[in-house]
Amino acid sequence: MIKYAGKQHAASAGEFGATNNRMEIMAFLQALQYLVQRNLNQQQIQAVLDSRYVLNAIQLGWLKNWQKRNWKTANNQPVANQELWQQVAEILPKFAKLNLQWTKGHATDQGNVFVDNLLNQTMDKMEAANL
Repeated sequence: MIKYAGKQHAASAGEFGATNNRMEIMAFLQALQYLVQRNLNQQQIQAVLDSRYVLNAIQLGWLKNWQKRNWKTANNQPVANQELWQQVAEILPKFAKLNLQWTKGHATDQGNVFVDNLLNQTMDKMEAANL
């Protein structure tokens, strides 16, 4: 869910069989794309995520290191979800005032609980369609 200028936007989509990490990257990327499309990327943005994987990749410099190593991990293995990380790396510099914050998933953060419920509904629909 994105909150900006007194408004909010929520969406849920999925990729059947995708890993949790892949879906976390996709959600973050789609939120950033949404903001860029509406020319909101120069606004003060507070992104609250429950994915340490996404946050660590950005805040601990994993993403920059993967780029430097030609999309290889420290163990010289290909970076998982490379195509998504490449898109994140391309869009992040468009945000001058992006602050990232962690929240515990499935806990008390109302936005996180809302998004989890939305995702569960999407997953149920996807499973029913693939039976």
